[in-house]
Amino acid sequence: MGIMKITEIKGIGPKYANKLKKAGIKTVYDLREMNIKSVSKAAGIGEQTLAKWKEEAMKMRLLTDVKGIGDAFRKKLEKHGIRTIEELSKAKKEVAAKIGVSERRFKEWVREAKKMIAEKVPKEKRAVVAEEIGPENASIVIKGRTAEVKIKEKVHENVPVYRGELTETAEENKIAVNIDSSGNVKLWFDGKWYEKVPFSEETLWGKIKRIFGG
Repeated sequence: MGIMKITEIKGIGPKYANKLKKAGIKTVYDLREMNIKSVSKAAGIGEQTLAKWKEEAMKMRLLTDVKGIGDAFRKKLEKHGIRTIEELSKAKKEVAAKIGVSERRFKEWVREAKKMIAEKVPKEKRAVVAEEIGPENASIVIKGRTAEVKIKEKVHENVPVYRGELTETAEENKIAVNIDSSGNVKLWFDGKWYEKVPFSEETLWGKIKRIFGG
């Protein structure tokens, strides 16, 4: 099977696929993350239709629905011929070394993939979480090499901050922050990256109080 193309969604034929492609939507992953209003304007497709397609994309079983698999690992898996949950469930442990993860972690991915296939109803929980974490209920305060992250009223202290180009190392954590060379901040949480979480830098006075315990 190939990469999860948008034409696998019912109602999306070559004509609509071409319109969506011009709006930057090429895969089912893109459909999940799309901003309906902006894509509707760019592609000339009704918002209700796009909302329906997005809902269908949320219901599909994708690699990133497996806890711990973000876009970085998803792309590595695809390079080695693993593009679907079904293919992951049958993957050999030797693939682990090729993509840079431990065999133990890879076996957990395979185990979860098998469990997802066995279930009659596809998992949608992670997709719902992706929609919920954002400006309204999360924030990040950068404190040098660590950060304080608040998600749904829960505060996470000493969250590791990775600077520069994104690497898989950050994804080894349950929660982490990445700041790229352009100053863009991403939050890694529960197996997925979030880009719309507001952030701020710790004040000088706050830093002094933290260092000297004031």
